[in-house]
Amino acid sequence: MPLTRLTEVKAPAHPAEFDLTSFLFKQNEIGMKTTKEKTKPERTKKEKKEEKGDLTKPEKILQFLTNPISRVYSLFLKRAIPIFDIGNQILQKEEPCIHILLPTLEMQLEKVLLSFCKPEHVITMMNEIGRGIKPTITSENQLPDEELSIGHDTHTFIQSQVNLELQPFFRGVRKFFSSAADYMVSKYPFGDELLKHAVVVDIAKRRLVKFRSLRFFLCRFPSVLPEEVTVDQVEVEFRMYQTTSFDDSILNKRIDEAWQGIGLLKRGGKEVFSNISVVMLGILVIFYSNAMRQSN
Repeated sequence: MPLTRLTEVKAPAHPAEFDLTSFLFKQNEIGMKTTKEKTKPERTKKEKKEEKGDLTKPEKILQFLTNPISRVYSLFLKRAIPIFDIGNQILQKEEPCIHILLPTLEMQLEKVLLSFCKPEHVITMMNEIGRGIKPTITSENQLPDEELSIGHDTHTFIQSQVNLELQPFFRGVRKFFSSAADYMVSKYPFGDELLKHAVVVDIAKRRLVKFRSLRFFLCRFPSVLPEEVTVDQVEVEFRMYQTTSFDDSILNKRIDEAWQGIGLLKRGGKEVFSNISVVMLGILVIFYSNAMRQSN
């Protein structure tokens, strides 16, 4: 009887896409999830409404106001907004402010930068801005989260809470200050030559300013020079003005009234600052407000 060759019969393999291990673990996860759902306490009616987004407007407002994070943001804004209010209040005065416009704007920008940037970098950035160079703000020259200027009340409230997710808040603080700084640098007249020289009108800085600032206006606006008066005569009065002490009856007045009073001062029966007073008052009437542009 002839021998027949036996052939090996292989068992069918598992489909390639089927992973038994993954299947078993998946079933285990499903079972655990089902068990947790069964043992999970039934949600309240309020929780179900919140999940579905069916809250009424008053309920949404209440939810927002009672959220600790909302209070954190509110306390931060209480600290941040006054930085801008001070400059706005000064520049909205009825009296002329062209002589303090640039110093006021620079002080405002410096306060914003110091709120989230390292002091040594702020010094460099302010010097660049004074030269008309737009500074670059990077993460390396910014303060760490715990040093950001968010206000004492904000810090106190955060310390009184537990498990607050603060990373989005700190990112928002950085974005707030950096956006404000970017806007100021791009829109404010930093480095403007006229505003730099306008400080010459400030009586409190008379011993620090230079006659070249006054010469700038005499050359650019010749009409501010009184008739039959020379630049040299104005310079003589300017030098005397720098060494003169003025009493509070002049210094406590608004700037235009103060210069009117200086123009009437006499020595030996003769007015000694009548010409420079006219020049300074001419500088003070230069229009600098952007109110008309904002209203259009």
